[in-house]
Amino acid sequence: MKTSKVIKVAESLSVVLIDRLGQESLFDEAECSRNIYLIDEAGRRVWQVFSDFDAYAGPFTNIILNERGLKGYRWDGGMYEIDIETGRAVPGEFMK
Repeated sequence: MKTSKVIKVAESLSVVLIDRLGQESLFDEAECSRNIYLIDEAGRRVWQVFSDFDAYAGPFTNIILNERGLKGYRWDGGMYEIDIETGRAVPGEFMK
């Protein structure tokens, strides 16, 4: 599992982006598109990102944390708002 980016969001929590681009032969399409995790300090998964578009949107390729919250950029050109409490991703902007 190749980690692309890690963002510390609290003393004991980090958001982790796993590289799943072009790996549909190794993982099913839904698993490729749910490639952002909130991990605790022991390495346990708190949540895995999910959205209503996972079946056909492709993997996330970047994550950003700023004063407005956590966002994920997806291969399909969409910037998603990610709820830091639940991992639910909702499309925000189309960036392509």
